[in-house]
Amino acid sequence: MRTGQLQAETMTDTFTRRSEFGNGIRDTIPMMIGAAPFGMIFGVLGISSGLSPMAVMGFSLIIFAGSSQFIAAGLVAQGISISFIVLTTFIVNLRHALYAASLGSYMRNLSQKWMLPLAFWLTDAT
Repeated sequence: MRTGQLQAETMTDTFTRRSEFGNGIRDTIPMMIGAAPFGMIFGVLGISSGLSPMAVMGFSLIIFAGSSQFIAAGLVAQGISISFIVLTTFIVNLRHALYAASLGSYMRNLSQKWMLPLAFWLTDAT
């Protein structure tokens, strides 16, 4: 009897997690539609700043703050050192630490395995 209850609870928990994940995807679609034009604009700006198409795509893969992408591309175009570009984008993105702190009470039940990627992908819109 106990094994059956445990299996039912596990299945319900899995279903709830899947539905929450699906809801998150559905709720994100409007933001993606709004972000697409900015991605195209950054692509044009990045290439005109002297970045290769691969570098522009790399920026989009590892830098999730659009403002940092635009600032970094402008600094690259001016020939500024990599260390200064990294420092500048770090300072611009310190606001994300405030965002994360404000979400802490909602995320306290999550494991470290989830907290690190969520912190990395935290954006202004979320």
